[in-house]
Amino acid sequence: MGSPLAFRPAVKSEAKLRLALSGPSGSGKTFTALTVGSRLGKRVAVIDTEHGSASKYADLWPFDVLELTPPYSPDRYREAMAAAAGYDVLIVDSLSHAWAGEGGLLERVDEIAKRSKSASSFAAWREGTPEQHRLIGALLAAPMHLIATMRSKQEYVVDRDGEGRTRVRKLGLAPVQRDGVEYEFDLFAEMDLENTLTVQKSRCPALQGRVIRRPGAEVAAELQAWLVGAPAVTPAPTPEPKPAPRERDVRWPQDFAQPAAESAPQAEGPTGPQLERIADLLLFSESQPKAKRVTDGLRRGLADAAAGRLSKGAAGALIGRAKASLEPLGWRPEPEVPPAAEEPPEPGSRG
Repeated sequence: MGSPLAFRPAVKSEAKLRLALSGPSGSGKTFTALTVGSRLGKRVAVIDTEHGSASKYADLWPFDVLELTPPYSPDRYREAMAAAAGYDVLIVDSLSHAWAGEGGLLERVDEIAKRSKSASSFAAWREGTPEQHRLIGALLAAPMHLIATMRSKQEYVVDRDGEGRTRVRKLGLAPVQRDGVEYEFDLFAEMDLENTLTVQKSRCPALQGRVIRRPGAEVAAELQAWLVGAPAVTPAPTPEPKPAPRERDVRWPQDFAQPAAESAPQAEGPTGPQLERIADLLLFSESQPKAKRVTDGLRRGLADAAAGRLSKGAAGALIGRAKASLEPLGWRPEPEVPPAAEEPPEPGSRG
């Protein structure tokens, strides 16, 4: 039998920063990212898709740069991030190209749709969405401080006024990336052309809602203080093995049916079809306003899979819970193609 579930006292552990900065060209995103990043670690790496703009600050801070060129696919971003292993800080400048740049996900989905017989963009997103989730999973699982910049765009909404006439209203600026990506970060801030930083979302209480003119070392200092956690907890001693049951001991039948947890092999990771099913469920749940909790759970599952923390069994349980929640909302799986039957062995052959 598996060990029973149990609560434990919550402990704030030392963490790596996940910061996103959004703003128009010239708002100071790259400068601010380098200002904060240079205070968080000695070795700083920059993935530059902005035609060498980061290197213009090389006389102010020491850092290494990888100038990423098209195609800007999410998988190429992940390759660049893997090349940053060993650095203390990674700055992605900018993350917008993975979405709307040459060879980015929007172009990838268009190409997939054109190649398909149905030319359906919905079907194309079934292939493109997992690429986006793998990228977000890699960002969240990076073993270093991570700062991502994003370009911003004017966002509009079309509605009707009190007399029923159609009108177009400005909602403000939004990052050029998939909707909701800013909520994956610890802190998301917008910058304007006066180099003013406005914190829109923060897990750091000291910075929540702050408006800071030309942010500098003071922001980095507050983030450093917040990221510090409790010292590593000494692992508990390994329990002594239990004595073998005596002959007169009686065990319930289920004890024979399920091996002891101590003898179980290391959990196997999720299979490819499981990951595809999770991505399929996530694609549907993102279109359902009432399924936000299911969407959050599926996103965490993909992030855990990217970090190697999701087992095959846990993936199956996640799929089962999501299906039970989404089927009343109209989700239906595509029919699976049955596997081909095996041919019987020839007479005389050794099978």
